[in-house]
Amino acid sequence: MVNALPGLLPGSTSRLNALWARWNHVAVPVLLWVGLVVQSGLAAWWFQGPADPKWPGTGASFIGAWGHLDSVWYVRIAAEGYAYSDDGASAWAFFPAYPALVRAVAAVTGSSAAVAGYAVALVLGLGALLVVRAFAAVWLPPKRAALAASAFAVYPYSFFLRGPLYTDGMAFVFVVGAFLAVERRRIALGCLLAFLASYTRFEVVPLTIALTWRAWELRPQGDRRRSAIALLPAGFAVLGQGLVSAYSLYRVHDPIAFYHAQSYAGWQGGSVADRLMKRGYVLRLAGFVGGREGDAKSLALETMGLLAVVGACCLVPLVARRMSRAYAAFVIATIVMVVAGAASFCSSGRYLLACFPCFVVLAGLGPPRARWIVVAVALAIATQTVFAIGFARGALVG
Repeated sequence: MVNALPGLLPGSTSRLNALWARWNHVAVPVLLWVGLVVQSGLAAWWFQGPADPKWPGTGASFIGAWGHLDSVWYVRIAAEGYAYSDDGASAWAFFPAYPALVRAVAAVTGSSAAVAGYAVALVLGLGALLVVRAFAAVWLPPKRAALAASAFAVYPYSFFLRGPLYTDGMAFVFVVGAFLAVERRRIALGCLLAFLASYTRFEVVPLTIALTWRAWELRPQGDRRRSAIALLPAGFAVLGQGLVSAYSLYRVHDPIAFYHAQSYAGWQGGSVADRLMKRGYVLRLAGFVGGREGDAKSLALETMGLLAVVGACCLVPLVARRMSRAYAAFVIATIVMVVAGAASFCSSGRYLLACFPCFVVLAGLGPPRARWIVVAVALAIATQTVFAIGFARGALVG
């Protein structure tokens, strides 16, 4: 047996090398992602604070570390269903696709809604990484597509796809999957994914604009029938949102109850003009700089969100030039929704995860130097450690 090993090892090594050469463009970002999942999970577990009183669990635990903020709402919806209140925070602020899937997984596996929610969030987060790589591969060679996925992995706010029990991963998979299906001319799949995306978040406006525009760019010349069929995914996105509004009208007599529930809860805050100008952030920053009272931690988080907005804006011309104007329109519409939809920049970086074309054009600029890769990974570890600890202690970090 021992004498046979030298003869076996070279062949085994060559097969492993061939396998690695074939799949490294997928394996590298996946391994990076898994490492960051483990690291954020351990940080949240080790430094967690008391769970939210409404969290369905007692005492400190690995899953309980994520029992804060919107995670509590999603788990409660999965376990108890929707309840509506028109004078305060309400479960209707949250779209139904993610809690419905969590409820189904919990029923099939016999686990709690919290455990099922965490497992579903991790699977969908990994799915988001893979769909980014697949979409990037439409525009870039395999190694550059892997670089795009890796850039997505180390983006600080991708933390919200690696632990918190949020709908973000599901929304991302459906939205990017719809565009990928359109690029591959799989219209039926694009219709399904665009329809499902409307049950995850308010993605319908940028999604409809970009899908319509992209269908026009890809239209077969002289074939009106196929050109019309290519518009169907955008139509299904609108249909899905229409059905959500119809159900809201039937249940609570308000076709945009999801929007109003967020407004009532104070999650948007201020007039549209105040939100666009970020008046609150400007006043807080001026007060802090002037030596008056100010929360340095909150201002740092808001400034990070502002930098994410500025970075996305700077990449819009590149998206238009290197990809298409449809995707540039999608990024612009997403930025407008993000900036106009909240009173501060705190959550801007998280919602700008939707600007997936930006990661593609960044990877297309060329391979980074080794030291920049080290810096990016180190920053990702540092920022997500801060996010994980803050989140596990109930702080709003994005």
